[in-house]
Amino acid sequence: MNGFENARHPAFSRKAGFATIWTMKLSAPDYVILVVEDFDRALRFYTEVLGLKLGHRSEDYAPLDTGATRLGLYTRGAMANILRMPLEAPSADAPELRGPSTPRM
Repeated sequence: MNGFENARHPAFSRKAGFATIWTMKLSAPDYVILVVEDFDRALRFYTEVLGLKLGHRSEDYAPLDTGATRLGLYTRGAMANILRMPLEAPSADAPELRGPSTPRM
């Protein structure tokens, strides 16, 4: 018994076969975390450019009011403290997500 035999929740479905397989149907992520290099700049972008509402701000963390999916901005140091492990910055040759006219930082 795996504890899901009597589950009637619509997010779960059972597939027949030699084993019971459970899948979860997701409609949207619950929480997205972004680790940012320049916290103030990122916060300005998400609030002033994209128009998201700031929930509150601490020194190195800011949750943004985005509706169903929560978005949290963290500094690298804050996330490293939460995970209790160092977080390395991306390597210089890592691919970037930027438009063709966006200057390299």
